[in-house]
Amino acid sequence: MKKHIGAISLLVRDYDEALFYYVDQLGFRLLEDTDMGRRQGRPPNTRFREVLILVK
Repeated sequence: MKKHIGAISLLVRDYDEALFYYVDQLGFRLLEDTDMGRRQGRPPNTRFREVLILVK
């Protein structure tokens, strides 16, 4: 059986540092950088793609 992670949310201490790590060090692509303010968010329908969400 093929297994994968479709989406994951991480609460990070330093958003810019985490963004640098995942994009520049691990090779993730930044698709969108949206200021969510203090609202809580959730990932879009991730049935057919992988998503990493970093939360300030």
